[in-house]
Amino acid sequence: MKSPRFGIFATLLGASLVIGPLAALAQPPPAAAPAAAARPAQNPFPVPGNKHAGFKDGLPTFWIIGDSTAKNGRDDGSEGGRWGWGHEIDRYFDLSRMNVENQALGGTSSRDFITRGHWEHVLAQIQPGDFLMIQFGANDGGGKIDDQRARKSIDGNTDEAQHVKLPNGKEEDVHTYGWYIRKYIQDAQAKGATAIVCSLIPRDDWRDGKIIPAQDDSYVLWAGQAAQQAGAAYINMNHIINDQLNVIGEKITKGTLYRTDDHTHTTLLGAQLNALCVIKGIKGLAPGLKLATFLSVTAEPVDPAPAANVVAGK
Repeated sequence: MKSPRFGIFATLLGASLVIGPLAALAQPPPAAAPAAAARPAQNPFPVPGNKHAGFKDGLPTFWIIGDSTAKNGRDDGSEGGRWGWGHEIDRYFDLSRMNVENQALGGTSSRDFITRGHWEHVLAQIQPGDFLMIQFGANDGGGKIDDQRARKSIDGNTDEAQHVKLPNGKEEDVHTYGWYIRKYIQDAQAKGATAIVCSLIPRDDWRDGKIIPAQDDSYVLWAGQAAQQAGAAYINMNHIINDQLNVIGEKITKGTLYRTDDHTHTTLLGAQLNALCVIKGIKGLAPGLKLATFLSVTAEPVDPAPAANVVAGK
């Protein structure tokens, strides 16, 4: 009988992921990033809104917006072997029938992805029949709402707003995290696209052999509430990944799926696992979510997420 730990990595192998020998995974290397096969390189550090080489006009597009946990740095592993899950997601889609555009940008929050003009540029490219996946939260809680970085959103999911004057002299109405998520959804829906909200990924923090559940009373909760209010599908990616990590265990996770010196960003192998978890969520929302009809044969071995971790949109 296979152990649960072996079963998880057998699933990864069955999904055509090149992750190296299981024996090597049993002894996490001291180096930050494991040996793994990356997807083909994309254009270096594309500005959100610019399409990647190979984009096929006339096909529906799966757009991804978010922070560094979805796309880190130049999306080539040069940031210390940190990778976002969006780099690995296209392997699961039939690219003869759909474009996959990872337009996430490291360091951004739900607020400043809008205020810095990135969302405007992405939205201009979205067409009827497209799909948009939204994942923010890792950077929404840092700093103060009126500091120089100007990326913190107000906690919660209300319509509360606060007018602030920033150090550069500009003035801005700052909204709640949930308000920004709802804006992305409503803007995409107005263009005839289908929106899917993902909760943020878990951090590599453990206690008594279990990953510490976090943000169920904040960003995970608010993302789900905002999605429901705006009629978007919701994937509780945080819980789906937690379930996988608790089986894999702390010893393998630290230094193999996450860097040893960074509890937020994943290695290439960790990004591959997270991408697989996104697909579990998409399959869990099928058949109501038409995005699932564009999955390739690579996604066939992936089990759908439990119903408790997905909520269908309207």
